Amino acid sequence: CPVENISCNEALEFIAKLNAYPGNPYKYRLPTEAEWEYAASGGDEYGYSGSSNIDDVAQYGERDGTKRVGKKKPNRFQLYDMSGNVEEFTSDFYAPFGESSDGKFVVVKGGSWRSKSKSCRIKNRNKILPNDKNTYTGFRLVRDIR
Repeated sequence: CPVENISCNEALEFIAKLNAYPGNPYKYRLPTEAEWEYAASGGDEYGYSGSSNIDDVAQYGERDGTKRVGKKKPNRFQLYDMSGNVEEFTSDFYAPFGESSDGKFVVVKGGSWRSKSKSCRIKNRNKILPNDKNTYTGFRLVRDIR
């Protein structure tokens, strides 16, 4: 199952420790909202990550909790569960489009096991306070070469 019930700030603490690990040749971080959307799209124009049919690719709709990753189809980049299962933190702060952010909320993407189908669409965005945590929000890392 994906990591969930973690706050964005706790995820950032984990990432800092991972980056400080001796001999680690990589730099890990949260994706930006734009990077997350590109990875979720897999280079395709589907509404959901890997399909136009949400049932092919997502655990959603008031299911009974987080599921093991890989039970649904991946997208063209072979990424699983970017629509549904757990919504994912990005490194961007939330603001309505066209407005500037006050830095209070971070953007989460992808929807979750408890979301309606609309919330699982690639372009949909939601927000969460950086110290809040719940059973339907988690994270996915980006790995940069140092």
